[in-house]
Amino acid sequence: MMSDYRQYLLRTDAEVAAFMARYAGFIEKHADAYVSWIDSLPFCEKVPYLVDVPERAVPAVIGLICLLHDTRRVNIQFSEDMMKVSRQPRDFEEWKEWVETS
Repeated sequence: MMSDYRQYLLRTDAEVAAFMARYAGFIEKHADAYVSWIDSLPFCEKVPYLVDVPERAVPAVIGLICLLHDTRRVNIQFSEDMMKVSRQPRDFEEWKEWVETS
């Protein structure tokens, strides 16, 4: 049976604060790499993001992606089953450029 990863989404300010306190080292070590990886993804295509991620690290990875989204370092959407992410344009200008070049 597959885990319900929605439980690891950061939905409130209290959850964000608790995540930041618990995973400060993980955030510092991995945030820039995840921003770079997400920025390299094609727009609006669902991509698996938990490939080779140990089950024990899943809460940290999902929380980090939520934090990066909340701080506007990335703009992503999780798939319904939480197994994929898709990069979304950060703003209207990025979306407009993507439409014009597609």
